Amino acid sequence: MKSLGLTTTFQKILSDYMLLCASANRAKSWSCENCSNWRKRDIDVCKFCYWAYPESYTHIATRDIRRLDLLWSGKETAEYNLLIEEAEKAQEKAPEYVKNVLRKHFKRKSSEPA
Repeated sequence: MKSLGLTTTFQKILSDYMLLCASANRAKSWSCENCSNWRKRDIDVCKFCYWAYPESYTHIATRDIRRLDLLWSGKETAEYNLLIEEAEKAQEKAPEYVKNVLRKHFKRKSSEPA
């Protein structure tokens, strides 16, 4: 059993841990260290955080944030390069460009007849 704070304890369950690369581990550390729950260490808050359960979360470090990591590999990298070119033409950073493309897609989809 490991103690969190003064009164909360939990068992070490292997499936509760995830393997992270160095950069993701640093991002997680920074998020946790800057989280409003850092001093309180309320395990129930942590259980709903992206860094605890990225497949099912309601916040990142208590902030209303959603995250999506995308990777292009092999032949897909040509699509990535095209995306970057289009973002540059639109004078947008790639993440904002992708969000705008998705917004347009969802707006168009919502206006289609059922």
